[in-house]
Amino acid sequence: MNRNKKEYHPLEKYIEKDYKKGRERRLPHYKLKIVEGIYNKKVLDIGCGCGSLGELLIKQNNNVFGLDISKTAVKKANSKGIKSFVCDIEKDLYFKDKFDTIIMFDVLEHVLDPVSLLNRAKDLLKEDGELLVLVPNEMSLIYKLNAFLGRSFQELIYLNNGYAEHHTIFTKKLAEIIFKLSNFKHFKVNYDNFTWKYLVNQTIFIKALNNNK
Repeated sequence: MNRNKKEYHPLEKYIEKDYKKGRERRLPHYKLKIVEGIYNKKVLDIGCGCGSLGELLIKQNNNVFGLDISKTAVKKANSKGIKSFVCDIEKDLYFKDKFDTIIMFDVLEHVLDPVSLLNRAKDLLKEDGELLVLVPNEMSLIYKLNAFLGRSFQELIYLNNGYAEHHTIFTKKLAEIIFKLSNFKHFKVNYDNFTWKYLVNQTIFIKALNNNK
């Protein structure tokens, strides 16, 4: 997973600066709810950050691996017992291992080619393995309100960092289209894991199975 040291992903600079400030957010309840039933599995957390989710999964007797673009975050994740590596997942998502579960929370919206990333993730899953994905719901009221007021999420990111953090603006329908374009035949896009309704909920949850039957 070694990258050319001369290359520097713009998002890497943005995230690295954030983690060096000590950023380590508490896990929201809906993320905890999704992973609470994962036990005794081999798990890959793509975009593992400082390892808060992986730390919980280890307590549930899982063998946890992690990938992140931030060296600072990976160092913290490794200190928590997660086998973590620095990786630009748009270029270097390769493992000899196969996993029971792959997690991508708040990742897919950041990449230029989400279909390609999904296909590579599928190749890393065992037969009947599961992929768990969370992306922002751009049709939620908070985004609509900002649009009504003449503001956008991207606008704030550009002003602060000179870089677009989100490359894909997800809706429930677009999530369905992207997964249909990938090699996953079995997936479900919903909001059923959460207490808020579609327009209020800021997050879309997708669960996909690696089963070609």
